[in-house]
Amino acid sequence: KLPVGKHEQLVEYRRQQQQWLDETADLRHELHEIEKAARIKMAGDKRMKFPADVLAAIDCPPEERSAMQRQLTFWSERQMEYKNDDLPKHIAEDKKARREELIALLAEAKKKQPKPPREANVMAVGELSTTPPKTHLLETGSYDKPLEELAPHYPAILRREATLNPLAITPPNERSSGRRSELARWLTSADHPLTHRVWVNRVWQGHFGKGLIDNANDFGVQTPTPPHLDLFDWLTSEFIASGYSTKHLHRLIVLSATYRQAGEVRKVEGGRRSEDRTVSSSSSSSGSTLPLPPSPLYSSFPRQRLSSERIRDAWLVASGNFNDTMFGTGVRPELPPNFGGAGAWKVSDPPDRVRRSVYIYAKRNLPYPLMAAFDFPDMHEACGCRTKTTIAPQALMLLNSGLIVNAAKQLASRSKDEAGSADPAARIGRAWQIAFGRSPSDREVQAAMKFTAAQQQIIADSDTTRTGESVHTPTDSDTEAAFLDLCHALLNANEFLFVE
Repeated sequence: KLPVGKHEQLVEYRRQQQQWLDETADLRHELHEIEKAARIKMAGDKRMKFPADVLAAIDCPPEERSAMQRQLTFWSERQMEYKNDDLPKHIAEDKKARREELIALLAEAKKKQPKPPREANVMAVGELSTTPPKTHLLETGSYDKPLEELAPHYPAILRREATLNPLAITPPNERSSGRRSELARWLTSADHPLTHRVWVNRVWQGHFGKGLIDNANDFGVQTPTPPHLDLFDWLTSEFIASGYSTKHLHRLIVLSATYRQAGEVRKVEGGRRSEDRTVSSSSSSSGSTLPLPPSPLYSSFPRQRLSSERIRDAWLVASGNFNDTMFGTGVRPELPPNFGGAGAWKVSDPPDRVRRSVYIYAKRNLPYPLMAAFDFPDMHEACGCRTKTTIAPQALMLLNSGLIVNAAKQLASRSKDEAGSADPAARIGRAWQIAFGRSPSDREVQAAMKFTAAQQQIIADSDTTRTGESVHTPTDSDTEAAFLDLCHALLNANEFLFVE
Protein backbone atom coordinates (compact mmCIF):
# COMPACT_ATOMS: atom_id res chain seq x y z
CA LYS A 1 0.00 0.00 0.00
CA LEU A 2 1.51 3.30 -1.12
CA PRO A 3 0.60 6.96 -0.55
CA VAL A 4 -0.73 8.67 -3.67
CA GLY A 5 -1.57 12.29 -4.39
CA LYS A 6 -0.18 15.46 -5.92
CA HIS A 7 3.56 16.02 -5.79
CA GLU A 8 3.28 18.86 -3.28
CA GLN A 9 1.04 16.77 -1.03
CA LEU A 10 3.43 13.82 -1.07
CA VAL A 11 6.46 16.01 -0.36
CA GLU A 12 4.72 17.52 2.67
CA TYR A 13 3.47 14.11 3.84
CA ARG A 14 6.97 12.59 3.65
CA ARG A 15 8.42 15.56 5.55
CA GLN A 16 5.86 15.17 8.35
CA GLN A 17 6.26 11.40 8.37
CA GLN A 18 10.04 11.66 8.71
CA GLN A 19 9.62 14.16 11.54
CA TRP A 20 7.27 11.74 13.33
CA LEU A 21 9.71 8.86 12.84
CA ASP A 22 12.54 10.94 14.30
CA GLU A 23 10.46 11.91 17.33
CA THR A 24 9.45 8.32 18.09
CA ALA A 25 12.75 6.65 17.15
CA ASP A 26 13.90 6.08 20.74
CA LEU A 27 10.57 4.56 21.82
CA ARG A 28 10.38 2.24 18.82
CA HIS A 29 14.01 1.17 19.13
CA GLU A 30 13.69 0.35 22.85
CA LEU A 31 10.49 -1.67 22.30
CA HIS A 32 12.08 -3.52 19.40
CA GLU A 33 15.10 -4.53 21.50
CA ILE A 34 12.87 -5.88 24.29
CA GLU A 35 10.76 -7.93 21.88
CA LYS A 36 13.73 -9.07 19.79
CA ALA A 37 15.16 -11.02 22.71
CA ALA A 38 11.78 -12.71 23.21
CA ARG A 39 11.49 -13.61 19.50
CA ILE A 40 14.98 -15.13 19.52
CA LYS A 41 13.99 -17.24 22.52
CA MET A 42 10.73 -18.34 20.80
CA ALA A 43 12.44 -19.27 17.53
CA GLY A 44 15.11 -21.30 19.28
CA ASP A 45 17.03 -23.63 16.98
CA LYS A 46 14.91 -22.65 13.97
CA ARG A 47 17.07 -19.55 13.53
CA MET A 48 20.13 -21.72 12.96
CA LYS A 49 19.05 -22.68 9.43
CA PHE A 50 19.20 -19.07 8.21
CA PRO A 51 22.39 -17.31 7.05
CA ALA A 52 23.68 -14.19 8.73
CA ASP A 53 22.16 -11.70 6.25
CA VAL A 54 18.67 -13.16 6.81
CA LEU A 55 19.07 -13.03 10.60
CA ALA A 56 20.24 -9.42 10.32
CA ALA A 57 17.09 -8.60 8.34
CA ILE A 58 14.85 -10.30 10.92
CA ASP A 59 16.50 -8.51 13.84
CA CYS A 60 16.47 -5.09 12.15
CA PRO A 61 13.68 -2.67 13.21
CA PRO A 62 10.89 -2.70 10.58
CA GLU A 63 11.25 1.00 9.73
CA GLU A 64 14.97 0.60 9.03
CA ARG A 65 14.79 -2.46 6.77
CA SER A 66 15.81 -2.11 3.16
CA ALA A 67 13.60 -3.46 0.36
CA MET A 68 15.68 -6.64 0.23
CA GLN A 69 15.51 -7.07 4.00
CA ARG A 70 11.72 -6.70 3.91
CA GLN A 71 11.51 -9.54 1.41
CA LEU A 72 13.86 -11.73 3.42
CA THR A 73 11.86 -11.08 6.60
CA PHE A 74 8.53 -11.72 4.88
CA TRP A 75 9.52 -15.23 3.81
CA SER A 76 11.74 -16.25 6.71
CA GLU A 77 9.39 -15.33 9.56
CA ARG A 78 6.78 -17.68 8.11
CA GLN A 79 9.21 -20.53 8.67
CA MET A 80 9.73 -19.69 12.35
CA GLU A 81 6.29 -21.10 13.24
CA TYR A 82 5.66 -19.06 16.35
CA LYS A 83 2.69 -16.89 17.24
CA ASN A 84 3.02 -13.23 18.19
CA ASP A 85 0.22 -13.78 20.71
CA ASP A 86 2.69 -15.86 22.74
CA LEU A 87 5.25 -13.04 22.78
CA PRO A 88 4.35 -11.66 26.27
CA LYS A 89 5.05 -15.07 27.82
CA HIS A 90 8.70 -14.85 26.75
CA ILE A 91 9.38 -11.27 27.81
CA ALA A 92 11.82 -11.01 30.72
CA GLU A 93 10.03 -10.27 33.99
CA ASP A 94 11.97 -7.07 34.59
CA LYS A 95 11.03 -5.81 31.10
CA LYS A 96 7.27 -6.50 31.06
CA ALA A 97 6.23 -3.30 32.81
CA ARG A 98 8.48 -1.17 30.62
CA ARG A 99 7.14 -2.91 27.49
CA GLU A 100 3.54 -2.08 28.43
CA GLU A 101 4.56 1.51 29.09
CA LEU A 102 6.28 1.79 25.70
CA ILE A 103 3.26 0.29 23.92
CA ALA A 104 0.99 2.87 25.56
CA LEU A 105 3.33 5.74 24.65
CA LEU A 106 3.54 4.60 21.02
CA ALA A 107 -0.24 4.19 20.82
CA GLU A 108 -0.60 7.79 21.95
CA ALA A 109 2.07 8.90 19.47
CA LYS A 110 0.32 7.09 16.59
CA LYS A 111 -2.66 9.38 17.05
CA LYS A 112 -0.41 12.22 15.90
CA GLN A 113 1.14 10.27 13.01
CA PRO A 114 0.49 12.14 9.73
CA LYS A 115 -2.01 10.62 7.32
CA PRO A 116 -1.20 10.32 3.60
CA PRO A 117 -3.40 12.21 1.09
CA ARG A 118 -4.70 8.86 -0.08
CA GLU A 119 -3.51 5.26 -0.15
CA ALA A 120 -3.75 2.63 -2.88
CA ASN A 121 -2.68 -0.96 -3.28
CA VAL A 122 -0.14 -0.89 -6.09
CA MET A 123 1.81 -3.68 -7.74
CA ALA A 124 5.08 -2.08 -8.75
CA VAL A 125 8.75 -2.79 -9.32
CA GLY A 126 11.33 -0.86 -7.36
CA GLU A 127 15.08 -0.86 -7.01
CA LEU A 128 16.65 -2.64 -4.07
CA SER A 129 19.64 -0.33 -4.07
CA THR A 130 20.79 2.89 -5.68
CA THR A 131 23.91 1.00 -6.75
CA PRO A 132 22.86 -1.47 -9.45
CA PRO A 133 24.61 -4.83 -9.68
CA LYS A 134 27.41 -5.23 -12.19
CA THR A 135 26.53 -6.52 -15.64
CA HIS A 136 28.96 -8.64 -17.63
CA LEU A 137 29.18 -9.89 -21.17
CA LEU A 138 28.55 -13.63 -20.91
CA GLU A 139 30.56 -16.22 -22.79
CA THR A 140 28.13 -18.20 -24.99
CA GLY A 141 25.35 -16.66 -22.91
CA SER A 142 26.23 -18.70 -19.81
CA TYR A 143 25.61 -16.83 -16.56
CA ASP A 144 28.52 -18.60 -14.88
CA LYS A 145 31.05 -17.46 -17.53
CA PRO A 146 31.24 -13.68 -17.15
CA LEU A 147 33.67 -11.71 -19.32
CA GLU A 148 34.28 -7.96 -19.23
CA GLU A 149 31.95 -5.65 -17.32
CA LEU A 150 29.51 -3.61 -19.41
CA ALA A 151 28.49 -0.02 -18.76
CA PRO A 152 24.82 0.94 -19.13
CA HIS A 153 23.84 2.13 -22.60
CA TYR A 154 21.12 1.91 -25.23
CA PRO A 155 21.08 -0.99 -27.72
CA ALA A 156 23.87 -0.35 -30.23
CA ILE A 157 21.62 -1.05 -33.23
CA LEU A 158 19.36 1.86 -32.22
CA ARG A 159 22.12 4.37 -31.42
CA ARG A 160 23.20 7.00 -33.88
CA GLU A 161 26.68 7.42 -32.41
CA ALA A 162 29.19 4.66 -33.05
CA THR A 163 31.17 5.17 -29.83
CA LEU A 164 30.67 3.00 -26.78
CA ASN A 165 31.39 5.69 -24.21
CA PRO A 166 29.67 5.04 -20.88
CA LEU A 167 26.28 6.68 -20.56
CA ALA A 168 26.04 9.55 -18.08
CA ILE A 169 22.99 8.96 -15.88
CA THR A 170 21.60 11.52 -13.46
CA PRO A 171 19.40 9.89 -10.76
CA PRO A 172 16.03 11.68 -10.38
CA ASN A 173 16.10 11.28 -6.58
CA GLU A 174 18.11 9.76 -3.76
CA ARG A 175 16.18 6.47 -3.87
CA SER A 176 16.97 5.58 -7.49
CA SER A 177 19.97 4.73 -9.62
CA GLY A 178 18.33 6.63 -12.48
CA ARG A 179 18.58 3.78 -14.99
CA ARG A 180 14.85 3.31 -15.51
CA SER A 181 14.26 7.06 -15.76
CA GLU A 182 17.01 7.36 -18.35
CA LEU A 183 15.53 4.49 -20.35
CA ALA A 184 12.09 6.14 -20.26
CA ARG A 185 13.59 9.48 -21.33
CA TRP A 186 15.36 7.86 -24.26
CA LEU A 187 12.30 5.87 -25.35
CA THR A 188 10.22 9.05 -25.48
CA SER A 189 12.86 11.39 -26.90
CA ALA A 190 12.14 13.03 -30.26
CA ASP A 191 15.03 11.29 -32.02
CA HIS A 192 14.11 7.76 -30.92
CA PRO A 193 13.63 5.72 -34.11
CA LEU A 194 10.89 3.36 -32.94
CA THR A 195 8.55 4.52 -30.17
CA HIS A 196 6.73 7.26 -32.09
CA ARG A 197 6.53 5.18 -35.26
CA VAL A 198 4.94 2.31 -33.34
CA TRP A 199 2.23 4.64 -32.05
CA VAL A 200 1.63 6.29 -35.43
CA ASN A 201 1.31 2.84 -37.00
CA ARG A 202 -1.25 1.77 -34.37
CA VAL A 203 -3.35 4.91 -34.92
CA TRP A 204 -3.31 4.38 -38.71
CA GLN A 205 -4.21 0.73 -38.14
CA GLY A 206 -7.20 1.77 -36.06
CA HIS A 207 -8.60 3.85 -38.91
CA PHE A 208 -7.81 1.65 -41.90
CA GLY A 209 -7.79 -1.85 -40.40
CA LYS A 210 -4.14 -2.38 -41.33
CA GLY A 211 -1.05 -0.42 -40.38
CA LEU A 212 1.49 1.20 -42.66
CA ILE A 213 3.77 -1.56 -41.35
CA ASP A 214 2.29 -4.99 -42.05
CA ASN A 215 3.22 -6.48 -38.68
CA ALA A 216 2.27 -4.19 -35.80
CA ASN A 217 4.47 -6.22 -33.43
CA ASP A 218 7.64 -6.45 -35.51
CA PHE A 219 9.48 -3.56 -37.13
CA GLY A 220 12.52 -5.75 -37.79
CA VAL A 221 13.98 -7.37 -40.88
CA GLN A 222 11.35 -10.13 -40.85
CA THR A 223 8.67 -7.57 -41.81
CA PRO A 224 8.62 -6.12 -45.36
CA THR A 225 9.64 -2.50 -45.87
CA PRO A 226 6.53 -0.30 -45.81
CA PRO A 227 5.44 0.80 -49.30
CA HIS A 228 4.57 4.29 -48.01
CA LEU A 229 7.75 4.99 -46.05
CA ASP A 230 7.75 8.74 -46.79
CA LEU A 231 4.17 9.05 -45.53
CA PHE A 232 5.09 7.06 -42.44
CA ASP A 233 8.06 9.30 -41.65
CA TRP A 234 6.04 12.46 -42.31
CA LEU A 235 3.21 11.41 -39.99
CA THR A 236 5.78 10.58 -37.32
CA SER A 237 7.45 13.98 -37.66
CA GLU A 238 4.03 15.68 -37.44
CA PHE A 239 3.21 13.69 -34.32
CA ILE A 240 6.46 14.78 -32.66
CA ALA A 241 6.15 18.41 -33.79
CA SER A 242 2.61 18.61 -32.37
CA GLY A 243 3.90 17.76 -28.91
CA TYR A 244 2.88 14.09 -29.18
CA SER A 245 -0.76 15.01 -29.74
CA THR A 246 -2.76 11.94 -30.71
CA LYS A 247 -5.74 14.21 -31.44
CA HIS A 248 -3.66 16.06 -34.02
CA LEU A 249 -2.71 12.72 -35.58
CA HIS A 250 -6.35 11.62 -35.75
CA ARG A 251 -7.30 14.95 -37.32
CA LEU A 252 -4.63 14.63 -40.02
CA ILE A 253 -5.83 11.17 -40.98
CA VAL A 254 -9.60 11.63 -40.95
CA LEU A 255 -9.44 14.91 -42.89
CA SER A 256 -7.25 13.39 -45.60
CA ALA A 257 -8.65 12.57 -49.05
CA THR A 258 -7.48 8.99 -48.56
CA TYR A 259 -9.63 8.44 -45.49
CA ARG A 260 -12.65 10.24 -46.96
CA GLN A 261 -12.88 7.93 -49.96
CA ALA A 262 -15.86 5.61 -50.15
CA GLY A 263 -15.39 1.88 -50.07
CA GLU A 264 -15.30 0.65 -53.66
CA VAL A 265 -18.73 -0.82 -54.44
CA ARG A 266 -19.41 -1.86 -58.00
CA LYS A 267 -22.17 -3.74 -59.72
CA VAL A 268 -21.35 -7.08 -61.30
CA GLU A 269 -23.37 -9.46 -63.39
CA GLY A 270 -26.49 -10.71 -61.64
CA GLY A 271 -27.07 -7.45 -59.73
CA ARG A 272 -24.86 -8.44 -56.79
CA ARG A 273 -22.59 -5.95 -55.08
CA SER A 274 -18.85 -6.46 -54.98
CA GLU A 275 -16.82 -4.62 -52.39
CA ASP A 276 -13.56 -6.28 -53.46
CA ARG A 277 -11.27 -5.07 -56.18
CA THR A 278 -12.17 -7.36 -59.09
CA VAL A 279 -11.13 -8.21 -62.63
CA SER A 280 -13.05 -10.13 -65.28
CA SER A 281 -11.91 -13.68 -65.87
CA SER A 282 -11.02 -14.30 -69.53
CA SER A 283 -11.27 -18.05 -68.99
CA SER A 284 -14.93 -17.94 -67.99
CA SER A 285 -17.76 -17.60 -70.47
CA SER A 286 -20.15 -16.41 -67.75
CA GLY A 287 -18.31 -13.12 -67.24
CA SER A 288 -17.51 -13.91 -63.58
CA THR A 289 -15.06 -11.81 -61.63
CA LEU A 290 -11.91 -12.67 -59.77
CA PRO A 291 -10.36 -10.64 -56.95
CA LEU A 292 -7.24 -8.69 -57.79
CA PRO A 293 -4.07 -9.35 -55.78
CA PRO A 294 -3.77 -7.19 -52.65
CA SER A 295 -2.52 -3.71 -53.47
CA PRO A 296 -0.60 -1.33 -51.18
CA LEU A 297 -2.43 1.61 -52.78
CA TYR A 298 -5.41 3.17 -51.06
CA SER A 299 -7.57 3.69 -54.16
CA SER A 300 -10.68 3.25 -52.01
CA PHE A 301 -11.48 3.00 -48.34
CA PRO A 302 -10.75 -0.53 -47.09
CA ARG A 303 -14.11 -1.90 -46.00
CA GLN A 304 -13.96 -3.41 -42.50
CA ARG A 305 -16.29 -4.77 -39.88
CA LEU A 306 -16.84 -2.90 -36.65
CA SER A 307 -14.85 -4.14 -33.69
CA SER A 308 -16.68 -6.20 -31.08
CA GLU A 309 -17.03 -3.24 -28.71
CA ARG A 310 -18.38 -0.98 -31.46
CA ILE A 311 -20.96 -3.55 -32.53
CA ARG A 312 -22.45 -3.62 -29.04
CA ASP A 313 -22.26 0.17 -28.73
CA ALA A 314 -23.97 0.62 -32.11
CA TRP A 315 -26.84 -1.62 -31.00
CA LEU A 316 -27.24 0.36 -27.79
CA VAL A 317 -27.23 3.68 -29.66
CA ALA A 318 -29.82 2.41 -32.13
CA SER A 319 -32.02 1.21 -29.27
CA GLY A 320 -31.95 4.65 -27.65
CA ASN A 321 -30.76 3.22 -24.31
CA PHE A 322 -27.08 4.12 -24.64
CA ASN A 323 -25.50 5.57 -21.47
CA ASP A 324 -22.53 7.76 -22.46
CA THR A 325 -21.37 8.47 -18.89
CA MET A 326 -17.59 8.62 -18.77
CA PHE A 327 -15.09 7.31 -16.23
CA GLY A 328 -15.72 5.18 -13.17
CA THR A 329 -15.28 1.51 -12.38
CA GLY A 330 -15.94 -1.40 -14.72
CA VAL A 331 -19.53 -2.47 -15.36
CA ARG A 332 -20.99 -5.96 -15.60
CA PRO A 333 -23.83 -6.39 -18.12
CA GLU A 334 -26.11 -9.41 -18.20
CA LEU A 335 -24.62 -12.74 -19.16
CA PRO A 336 -26.49 -15.40 -21.13
CA PRO A 337 -28.43 -17.92 -19.01
CA ASN A 338 -26.27 -20.70 -17.53
CA PHE A 339 -23.09 -18.94 -18.71
CA GLY A 340 -20.06 -18.72 -16.46
CA GLY A 341 -21.24 -21.04 -13.68
CA ALA A 342 -19.70 -20.20 -10.33
CA GLY A 343 -17.46 -17.60 -11.98
CA ALA A 344 -20.37 -15.52 -13.29
CA TRP A 345 -20.33 -11.94 -12.08
CA LYS A 346 -22.94 -9.94 -10.22
CA VAL A 347 -24.82 -7.86 -12.78
CA SER A 348 -24.56 -4.06 -12.46
CA ASP A 349 -27.52 -1.74 -11.98
CA PRO A 350 -29.64 -1.20 -15.15
CA PRO A 351 -28.20 2.25 -16.04
CA ASP A 352 -24.65 0.87 -15.89
CA ARG A 353 -25.42 -2.18 -18.04
CA VAL A 354 -25.84 0.00 -21.13
CA ARG A 355 -22.62 1.98 -20.83
CA ARG A 356 -19.92 1.88 -23.48
CA SER A 357 -18.30 -1.49 -24.02
CA VAL A 358 -14.88 -0.10 -23.11
CA TYR A 359 -16.11 -0.02 -19.49
CA ILE A 360 -17.14 -3.70 -19.41
CA TYR A 361 -15.29 -5.52 -16.65
CA ALA A 362 -12.46 -7.51 -18.24
CA LYS A 363 -12.29 -10.87 -16.51
CA ARG A 364 -9.49 -12.84 -18.08
CA ASN A 365 -11.09 -16.27 -17.78
CA LEU A 366 -14.63 -15.03 -18.49
CA PRO A 367 -14.66 -12.74 -21.55
CA TYR A 368 -17.99 -11.16 -22.40
CA PRO A 369 -19.58 -13.70 -24.84
CA LEU A 370 -20.69 -11.22 -27.50
CA MET A 371 -17.26 -9.64 -27.79
CA ALA A 372 -15.50 -13.01 -27.65
CA ALA A 373 -17.50 -14.12 -30.71
CA PHE A 374 -16.37 -11.08 -32.69
CA ASP A 375 -12.60 -11.46 -32.35
CA PHE A 376 -12.07 -9.86 -28.94
CA PRO A 377 -8.36 -10.46 -28.16
CA ASP A 378 -7.12 -13.12 -25.77
CA MET A 379 -6.52 -11.34 -22.46
CA HIS A 380 -3.71 -13.73 -21.51
CA GLU A 381 -1.28 -12.00 -23.88
CA ALA A 382 -0.65 -8.68 -25.60
CA CYS A 383 -2.42 -8.11 -28.91
CA GLY A 384 -0.87 -5.90 -31.59
CA CYS A 385 -3.61 -6.46 -34.16
CA ARG A 386 -6.88 -8.33 -33.76
CA THR A 387 -7.64 -11.27 -35.99
CA LYS A 388 -10.51 -10.91 -38.44
CA THR A 389 -12.75 -13.95 -38.78
CA THR A 390 -16.14 -14.74 -40.26
CA ILE A 391 -17.50 -17.83 -38.55
CA ALA A 392 -20.83 -19.50 -37.82
CA PRO A 393 -21.03 -18.53 -34.11
CA GLN A 394 -21.09 -14.88 -35.16
CA ALA A 395 -24.21 -15.44 -37.28
CA LEU A 396 -25.86 -17.34 -34.44
CA MET A 397 -24.99 -14.54 -32.02
CA LEU A 398 -26.51 -11.94 -34.37
CA LEU A 399 -29.66 -14.01 -34.66
CA ASN A 400 -30.19 -15.17 -31.08
CA SER A 401 -28.35 -12.84 -28.69
CA GLY A 402 -30.67 -11.36 -26.09
CA LEU A 403 -28.85 -8.04 -26.47
CA ILE A 404 -29.64 -7.64 -30.18
CA VAL A 405 -33.20 -8.93 -29.78
CA ASN A 406 -33.81 -6.35 -27.05
CA ALA A 407 -32.14 -3.65 -29.16
CA ALA A 408 -34.43 -4.56 -32.07
CA LYS A 409 -37.49 -4.26 -29.82
CA GLN A 410 -36.33 -0.86 -28.60
CA LEU A 411 -35.56 0.27 -32.15
CA ALA A 412 -39.04 -0.78 -33.30
CA SER A 413 -40.67 1.12 -30.43
CA ARG A 414 -38.45 4.15 -30.97
CA SER A 415 -39.17 4.25 -34.71
CA LYS A 416 -42.90 4.11 -34.06
CA ASP A 417 -42.74 6.97 -31.53
CA GLU A 418 -40.47 9.19 -33.64
CA ALA A 419 -42.08 8.59 -37.03
CA GLY A 420 -44.88 11.00 -36.26
CA SER A 421 -47.25 9.00 -38.41
CA ALA A 422 -48.99 5.64 -38.46
CA ASP A 423 -47.92 5.20 -42.07
CA PRO A 424 -45.74 2.03 -42.33
CA ALA A 425 -43.46 3.80 -44.81
CA ALA A 426 -42.80 6.56 -42.26
CA ARG A 427 -41.85 4.02 -39.59
CA ILE A 428 -39.59 2.22 -42.04
CA GLY A 429 -37.96 5.50 -43.01
CA ARG A 430 -37.28 6.42 -39.38
CA ALA A 431 -35.82 2.97 -38.64
CA TRP A 432 -33.52 3.38 -41.66
CA GLN A 433 -32.38 6.80 -40.48
CA ILE A 434 -31.57 5.51 -36.99
CA ALA A 435 -29.79 2.35 -38.16
CA PHE A 436 -27.95 3.63 -41.25
CA GLY A 437 -27.94 7.40 -40.88
CA ARG A 438 -29.76 7.86 -44.20
CA SER A 439 -33.24 7.65 -45.67
CA PRO A 440 -34.21 4.52 -47.60
CA SER A 441 -34.65 4.53 -51.36
CA ASP A 442 -38.06 3.82 -52.84
CA ARG A 443 -36.86 0.36 -53.76
CA GLU A 444 -35.75 -0.30 -50.18
CA VAL A 445 -39.08 0.91 -48.79
CA GLN A 446 -40.95 -1.44 -51.11
CA ALA A 447 -38.67 -4.35 -50.17
CA ALA A 448 -39.16 -3.62 -46.45
CA MET A 449 -42.94 -3.47 -46.79
CA LYS A 450 -42.93 -6.71 -48.76
CA PHE A 451 -40.81 -8.31 -46.03
CA THR A 452 -43.09 -7.18 -43.21
CA ALA A 453 -46.18 -8.38 -45.07
CA ALA A 454 -44.61 -11.80 -45.53
CA GLN A 455 -43.55 -11.90 -41.88
CA GLN A 456 -47.05 -11.00 -40.73
CA GLN A 457 -48.42 -14.01 -42.56
CA ILE A 458 -45.72 -16.31 -41.18
CA ILE A 459 -46.35 -15.09 -37.63
CA ALA A 460 -50.11 -15.41 -38.00
CA ASP A 461 -49.73 -19.02 -39.12
CA SER A 462 -47.19 -19.88 -36.37
CA ASP A 463 -47.82 -21.19 -32.87
CA THR A 464 -44.40 -20.19 -31.52
CA THR A 465 -45.62 -16.93 -30.00
CA ARG A 466 -48.31 -18.69 -28.01
CA THR A 467 -45.89 -21.38 -26.80
CA GLY A 468 -43.21 -18.90 -25.72
CA GLU A 469 -40.65 -20.08 -28.30
CA SER A 470 -40.45 -16.75 -30.13
CA VAL A 471 -38.80 -13.38 -29.59
CA HIS A 472 -42.26 -11.85 -29.93
CA THR A 473 -44.56 -11.43 -26.96
CA PRO A 474 -48.18 -12.61 -27.00
CA THR A 475 -49.34 -8.99 -26.67
CA ASP A 476 -47.63 -7.99 -29.94
CA SER A 477 -49.91 -7.68 -32.93
CA ASP A 478 -48.80 -9.42 -36.11
CA THR A 479 -47.90 -6.01 -37.55
CA GLU A 480 -45.74 -5.05 -34.54
CA ALA A 481 -44.04 -8.45 -34.51
CA ALA A 482 -43.25 -8.22 -38.23
CA PHE A 483 -41.78 -4.72 -37.81
CA LEU A 484 -39.66 -6.02 -34.93
CA ASP A 485 -38.26 -8.66 -37.29
CA LEU A 486 -37.45 -5.92 -39.81
CA CYS A 487 -35.56 -3.94 -37.15
CA HIS A 488 -33.74 -7.14 -36.19
CA ALA A 489 -32.71 -7.55 -39.82
CA LEU A 490 -31.49 -3.94 -40.02
CA LEU A 491 -29.22 -4.47 -37.00
CA ASN A 492 -27.82 -7.55 -38.77
CA ALA A 493 -27.23 -5.78 -42.07
CA ASN A 494 -23.75 -5.37 -43.51
CA GLU A 495 -24.35 -1.63 -43.81
CA PHE A 496 -24.84 -1.53 -40.03
CA LEU A 497 -21.97 -3.85 -39.09
CA PHE A 498 -19.34 -2.65 -41.59
CA VAL A 499 -17.55 0.65 -42.14
CA GLU A 500 -17.54 1.43 -45.85
